[in-house]
Amino acid sequence: TSKNGTAKSRLWRNQRNTPEGLKLDPHLKWGLLIRERKNGRSIETSLYVHSQTCSIQKAYAEMRIRLKTKKISAIHQMTENPHLNLYHLDALDRKGETFDYYFASRNSKEKLKLFTKGLEPEGIVIYGLTEEAAPRLVLIKEYRYPLDEEIYALPAGLVDAGETPGMAAVREMKEETGLSFLEYTGGDSCFRRPFFMGPGFTDESSCAVYGTVRLEGKRQECEETEEIQVVLADKGEVRRILSEERVSLRGAYLMMQYLHMDVEKPFAFLE
Repeated sequence: TSKNGTAKSRLWRNQRNTPEGLKLDPHLKWGLLIRERKNGRSIETSLYVHSQTCSIQKAYAEMRIRLKTKKISAIHQMTENPHLNLYHLDALDRKGETFDYYFASRNSKEKLKLFTKGLEPEGIVIYGLTEEAAPRLVLIKEYRYPLDEEIYALPAGLVDAGETPGMAAVREMKEETGLSFLEYTGGDSCFRRPFFMGPGFTDESSCAVYGTVRLEGKRQECEETEEIQVVLADKGEVRRILSEERVSLRGAYLMMQYLHMDVEKPFAFLE
């Protein structure tokens, strides 16, 4: 119980002594229920720990960390998909009133960034220049199912477990274009840190990886669900694409940067 007596918390284990009417995951070990009075109304927050080896002390400490937010009273996973899932929040407005909020995440429930406060990138986008006197920018023209049409973008993909963003970039460039990628690691590291993609509807973050590509090879290794055309674009073609075609937003920003590239120092903008 808090010092002022306005909030009470209760820790329960497994299926015993759980709050009335609350359905628990059968694999749950510890859970925490907090009841709090706001504006004369009772608000409940329920959070869970799934670790089978978690002690009661560790469980309580973890729950206290998670309960720093005053904007969310409950989280519900609505789908069970391998790569992307929908979550429903019982969110609280400025008056403490509950409203429905939905977002998508590539993370499991316990690794949602509203819990971890982490910034690890789920994906990368690749700014690849050809090793030529007048470097061209590597683009892809890819069919996208939600749009039912092809759009222009830079090569991109997810970071697999155990990979660094640079390793993911080498793999994804080879898979999508058949080109060999060499990461450029100079310049200020702030341009490589992860940034959020669209925090209004997802907790996904992504970072840019910069480098050069060799033109030999070019044997793509695309999945059956991917339809990708490789485009090596000079500044004139990039400007035309930006003017006339459908383009992904992060691809468009990097294409704008390419238009101002110094041929003698193609990565000077990273300094």
